[in-house]
Amino acid sequence: MFKNYILVIVIISIGGILLSISDNKVEKYHQDILEYEVGAPLSKTGAPGVPNEGNCTQCHSGSVQSALGNVEITFSNQFDEYNAGQTYDFTIGKSNNMFNGFELTILNSFNNYSGTLISGTNSEVLLNSDRGYVRQTSMADFWTFSWTAPSQNMGTLIAYFAFNESNNDGTTNGDVIYLGQYVISSSTTSTISEYEKQDQKISIFFDRNSSELNLKYTLIKSSNLQLNVSDLSGKLIEIIDLGEESYGFHSNVIKFNNIESEGIYIVSLIVNNNVYNRKIYLK
Repeated sequence: MFKNYILVIVIISIGGILLSISDNKVEKYHQDILEYEVGAPLSKTGAPGVPNEGNCTQCHSGSVQSALGNVEITFSNQFDEYNAGQTYDFTIGKSNNMFNGFELTILNSFNNYSGTLISGTNSEVLLNSDRGYVRQTSMADFWTFSWTAPSQNMGTLIAYFAFNESNNDGTTNGDVIYLGQYVISSSTTSTISEYEKQDQKISIFFDRNSSELNLKYTLIKSSNLQLNVSDLSGKLIEIIDLGEESYGFHSNVIKFNNIESEGIYIVSLIVNNNVYNRKIYLK
């Protein structure tokens, strides 16, 4: 009788342990799904500056691709321009998949949050480290939200976003992560030419300590780029193919191989068919 009593206790204990393990698995599974549906952790748009932002691949193990041509994003001003203090609508999404997710923020050239994002249907706006983010509150194929431009002209602004095309398998595996940027110009500068707009967004300087050329630029559209270096007589010394890059902010650090003597050189950034020249002291 005593042995039977002990056996019953052991069976009950094992059953309780198995049930506890099963409950923990179910709880974790539902927690993962709930977190995905409600929205990503903040500061995951891939935006530059401080704080350094990650992207969705910190949790999802899928591949990273460019959003250009893959994610549809529209701005209610057809000229991609803003007027200070006015409110505009955004739409972002990807057709034929109801299980997507996204996060977006809008920054100025100093990487500061600009304007005010406003929640829309199935989306919410939260603040983190002085930046505002809009993200999904439920999975969908498209979302619409609003944005009020800053009260004064802040120059060109960029919306940085990360977009998760989920395979809806109940895990964080196998999803496709798209990173993208959307450029919003100030209407007060819209009268200048496209060449002048691009010229204002190029910064080239030489770091004598590291003997490197620092190249920073914001493309107003997807472009093919090449960097040429010539001496003052016009002799071409070096050609560097930078390839094709999407619109938005970019930076490169370049070491030269063919500069034989220090002095002033003409450094030319060729953006598509336009040439932007800078006189730079190199050594």
